[in-house]
Amino acid sequence: MTKIHGMVYIVVGVLLIAGVQYFTQTRSDDSLKLFSYLGGLMILVGVGKMGINALRNRSGTPKAAPRPVYSPRAAPGGRFCPQCGAVQPPHARFCSNCGAQL
Repeated sequence: MTKIHGMVYIVVGVLLIAGVQYFTQTRSDDSLKLFSYLGGLMILVGVGKMGINALRNRSGTPKAAPRPVYSPRAAPGGRFCPQCGAVQPPHARFCSNCGAQL
């Protein structure tokens, strides 16, 4: 399921309220008040989502460190897998990690 960013809720809420304000200038009935309340609710939901996301990102979990890049000079045995980068013993013909031919 796709997550909807809090700013989208805020923009839709503002557009709802602005639309209600525009249409109530041309009409005198209060039938559009529900949309005005819905716009306010959308703004509150958007602000809440953005606040929760800000708190999660501030306390956030540490991100995984990037995998090291192996090169022939960095490998202790002088051999590495060209497909996955795993260090291989000098006598190996196939990678012990992914099975690729060395």
